[in-house]
Amino acid sequence: MSKLIYVYHKNRTDSDEILRNKFLEINNEIVPDNIIPNPPNIYFKSNLCYAVINPVSTTKCIDDNLLLGLLNNNQEKWHELNSDRPDGTFVIIRSNNKFIETLTDPAGSRSVWYYFDSDKFIISTSQIAISKYLEDFQLNKKVIPWILSSGSLGPDNSWDKRVKKIKPNSTLRLDKENWNVTETVDEIKITSKINDYTKASKLLNRELNELFSNIKYDFSKWYLPLSGGYDSRAILLFLKKYNKEEITTVTWGTKESKKNPQTDSYIAKKLANKAGVKNLFFVSKKMEKDYDVVLDRFILSSEGCIDHISAYMDGLQLWKDLYNHGCEGIIRGDIPFASVKFNSEIEVRKTAGLLLCNDFELLKDYETWGYRKQKIPRNLKRKKNESYQAWIDRLYLQYRTPVITNSLSDIKYSYVEQSTPLLSKNILKIFCEFSDELREEKTIFKKIVEEINDDVSFSTKSSNEIMELVLRDPAFVDIMKRELTSEQALLFFPNEFLKNILNNLKNYKYIFFKPYKLIYRLKKRFGKNTRLKISYNLIAFRILIILRMQRAFDYKNK
Repeated sequence: MSKLIYVYHKNRTDSDEILRNKFLEINNEIVPDNIIPNPPNIYFKSNLCYAVINPVSTTKCIDDNLLLGLLNNNQEKWHELNSDRPDGTFVIIRSNNKFIETLTDPAGSRSVWYYFDSDKFIISTSQIAISKYLEDFQLNKKVIPWILSSGSLGPDNSWDKRVKKIKPNSTLRLDKENWNVTETVDEIKITSKINDYTKASKLLNRELNELFSNIKYDFSKWYLPLSGGYDSRAILLFLKKYNKEEITTVTWGTKESKKNPQTDSYIAKKLANKAGVKNLFFVSKKMEKDYDVVLDRFILSSEGCIDHISAYMDGLQLWKDLYNHGCEGIIRGDIPFASVKFNSEIEVRKTAGLLLCNDFELLKDYETWGYRKQKIPRNLKRKKNESYQAWIDRLYLQYRTPVITNSLSDIKYSYVEQSTPLLSKNILKIFCEFSDELREEKTIFKKIVEEINDDVSFSTKSSNEIMELVLRDPAFVDIMKRELTSEQALLFFPNEFLKNILNNLKNYKYIFFKPYKLIYRLKKRFGKNTRLKISYNLIAFRILIILRMQRAFDYKNK
């Protein structure tokens, strides 16, 4: 729900009034247009100023120090420099006369960006806020190939080439006197040293009980999104064990999904009834009257960092309804380990969100368009003798969770706060100590959930619409055509490439096969040089994101 921008000037010259107006403009720029936000908390002190956008009851502001999110237990000294690093879902900024520290949580579950030059040090959970404060934008062309190939910004990228992202479980420190910035990362590493099933099960079970016996929620303001799978079910059952307060769960999906015994919607209701908790169901409806509004809200909330729009085609009405219902935060069951087995490099990279333009026949010529060669950073490549299981789990920790999952969380942060208890540091460390076989498909975690489950089956089908069907909607296709035929599009892509996409856009609602599974089989049969196919509609949508984000940042032409 809350977002922040925190600015320290070496020598501040602008008056409080000028900066207050600037913060109010930023507030108006990044708050969704379908809610009435809480007034921003704006603070000034000498060379320091900050604004907390749409603050809520869990937002902590103690003079120069800020906490957004929720800690897993009562840690009163969170604002003191050099105090123990807390655990939870948070971003913390704390300051004294010499230093400013910014702390990210163990999984990097919230995007935190920074800008640093000879006069300014800016920390923000919004790239748009930084650009708006600077009144300047310098496009990072590295993001263009990554948006095309993966639907995300890719590793270590931001829209502005001067803006950097703080890594998970790290401390970014500004030395005010020497005017330099250093980042220290406490990386959680996969050691795979526990092979005994019984020992591993006892360790994880003990830590889960320890976690949920200490973490505290105000259940009148915090809701649990409940699906038919394992993760949110585990949270519900452990919360019930240690809390007597009434727990509210929420589920959403298509109207038809409530009648299908295999879907999240149907099973979540059955599970809630069995556990004796309230379950609110929200029908996911397309906002078909004006898809431009849908797109603008999605792109503003995600800041163009992700292309997963199918669950948000209601124009973010669900999140507006939760906000207006008094929900300040949601308790999510994210857990950064894969739930399926992998047999090839391309399967691992696809699941992690690390596919390259060169993997696709349609995008293989991207370097001739003026873009530099895409490279997977060395730390994300498969290590010598590393199993596929160890590699995908490491990528989930180092890349997918802090980049892909994180970007999806940022959409929700425009409306509600978020807590992800299964991403606590001790839970992550225990998982990383398990052998590949024990981590594979979350074996032990699933077994623990099954042992405490009240004989309610698990879902096998999603309650949301398939993304490709969304992108083939005739009204959606018309908007993409409008973007791809604009003069702006020619600034980024050659005319021949754009025409090829336009000529191959589909506007009917039938999908006859799953192209990725087909291509995996082809690659296995014919070799790794076989390139993947990709939906023309998906590429058109990703181009739309690029064009609209460029317009969102381009203040000089507004």
